[in-house]
Amino acid sequence: MREWQRLWLEHGQALREYGRLLADITPKAREILVKKLYRLASQGEMPETLRAFYDLWVDSGEEAYAEAVIRPEFIRAQAGLVNTLMAAKRQEQKIVGEVLSSFNLPSRLELDASHRRLHGLRWEIGRLREALDESDLPGLREEVAGMRREIEALRAQADPPLAEKRFPTR
Repeated sequence: MREWQRLWLEHGQALREYGRLLADITPKAREILVKKLYRLASQGEMPETLRAFYDLWVDSGEEAYAEAVIRPEFIRAQAGLVNTLMAAKRQEQKIVGEVLSSFNLPSRLELDASHRRLHGLRWEIGRLREALDESDLPGLREEVAGMRREIEALRAQADPPLAEKRFPTR
């Protein structure tokens, strides 16, 4: 549990660093928007509708984001965020597995293995059914049924002592 707690604290630090870098994007987007508005104003143009202004703001935000995400510190922060989260989740799964094991319940790994085996068995059954359908089993069954009918007909025509004697049939 201590390791799990340590990993979540580490993830919290990574999340704060990532959030700090994301927070730097908004002022940069605002700066880009102001430059675009000055450029438009110097050309005698301005966004005429709220939608046009919104599109300009979105474009500015996308430019600022594109500039931020290619920086090495942003890449490291994002990788650190994902890595710390996955480490904490792995530790969490380990703890859950130990708790389930203590209650004599199957863990996720055991359930996954069972599902894989079940899937394999279903696939094998399907393959065997196809092979069975391709075989001449229905013809053999009909032939056996015909032989049984012939045996019953012969019994009915036989002398009474032979007719009374029963042969085991399936």
